[in-house]
Amino acid sequence: MWLIIIASTIVLLCIYSWFMKPNEPELTFWESYHTDAGLETKLVSTNYYSAKIIDLKDRQVISFRFHKRKHKSLIVLSGNVIINTLPNFEYFCKIGSTLEISPNTIHKITSLGDSQILEISTPQPWDLDLWAESQIIK
Repeated sequence: MWLIIIASTIVLLCIYSWFMKPNEPELTFWESYHTDAGLETKLVSTNYYSAKIIDLKDRQVISFRFHKRKHKSLIVLSGNVIINTLPNFEYFCKIGSTLEISPNTIHKITSLGDSQILEISTPQPWDLDLWAESQIIK
């Protein structure tokens, strides 16, 4: 079922970008790389949107971060995760859970077992500020 949802989303996003600017080439397709956020598989990235799957290992933590312009939606494809946003909100997300993260939202993701997250966002790969725990006023 999730494969159908992912494939439908990618097809709709590709059709949308084709109608917006039919002569504009796609930037990247199906590129995998390791980051501090785990194994990331970029499904597609254009000037309008980006979609990637983030694979997390058990108890893996993606440190606090925020984006000044990037807007993203997260869908948990497998496993369970806890997403913390400041000030002091904690969301327990299981398979099928979705969460929107707006620009300037400080957030952290903790995996509770091996997990996969689909991230669909605006395409600002340079828009990332990492926060150390000591920078956060509790």
